[in-house]
Amino acid sequence: MKFVKTILFATALLLACQVLVAEKPKDAPKSPDKDKVVTIAFYNLENLFDAKDDPKINDEEFLPNGTYQWTQERYKHKLDQMAKVINQLGDEDGPEILGMCEVENRGAMEDLIGTAVLKKKGYGIVHADSPDQRGIDVAFIYKTKRFTPLYQQSYPVLFPENKDIVTRDILLVKGILDKKIDVTFIVNHWPSRRDGQDESTFKRERAAQTLRTVVDSILRMDPYANIVMMGDLNDEPGDVSVNKTLKAGRDSIEAVSTKLYNCMAPIKAEGRGTLKFKGGWNLFDQMIVSSAMITNKSLLQYVNGSANIYNPEFMRETTEGDWKDAPKRTFIGKKYVEDGYSDHFPVYISLAY
Repeated sequence: MKFVKTILFATALLLACQVLVAEKPKDAPKSPDKDKVVTIAFYNLENLFDAKDDPKINDEEFLPNGTYQWTQERYKHKLDQMAKVINQLGDEDGPEILGMCEVENRGAMEDLIGTAVLKKKGYGIVHADSPDQRGIDVAFIYKTKRFTPLYQQSYPVLFPENKDIVTRDILLVKGILDKKIDVTFIVNHWPSRRDGQDESTFKRERAAQTLRTVVDSILRMDPYANIVMMGDLNDEPGDVSVNKTLKAGRDSIEAVSTKLYNCMAPIKAEGRGTLKFKGGWNLFDQMIVSSAMITNKSLLQYVNGSANIYNPEFMRETTEGDWKDAPKRTFIGKKYVEDGYSDHFPVYISLAY
């Protein structure tokens, strides 16, 4: 398709200018030292809007006089709630890398990393505005002492057959980890199921196709590239968009041929999830790595079994019935929940070298 070829050409051209191909170890990497473990995480922040009107986007619901009566006080409290989670996510020092979605703008990201809890962590920001009708974006923060971004690029998910369909861009960030290892991170927020799962499947398949095109262009230049994909995919690890179109293998054997391994698939097999719908668990928030990171073809390796959902008791609903243990969200319908966090639990993995 024309749009795929366009993305492929642009990706190859841009990354050819930027890519730094690391020398591959001839032998399998040694067992990782404890201080060389990196936590990579993803979190859907559930409508992190500031309380200021932006005439360029549809943010009217999240204003003081809007549907959600979103005041500056509520916004600051939401920031503190998000910071509380991020501060403990993965380990006691918080993640080195965190991808996020449902963020209104860069200003909200600056406010988040500027909270009292996170300010001392030394996070930097990568963000770009997306064409999403609600005005929400994906974003990326990183500990500046551990990761140095060299290049970023946004890739639109295009629907040339219907230009009224717009969604979040896919955000790519390439950089150097600990001044020695090249890593490419790709943050996603695929189209929702709001119009019905079956009716909207083609949108997520298009997002998966776009992501796969970007990944393939990287792997053509470096078959052993370190690539970490993360995001709210609004589909399960076994759905067509993820397992067939993106070809994110659900086990190591599949990953060898498809070049991608879905770290969250074993968690799905256990019946766990990151959000609840009609009493059942969905696992839309996923972490996927290139196969070099599970087959000793790269110095940087995925720590087997480290994929997990961060869902401590303080983030879970205590009510009985369908919503028991569900994420404690900021809003239930239009009702504000002061001790809420997000309607998704965050996920994380460990990488080591």
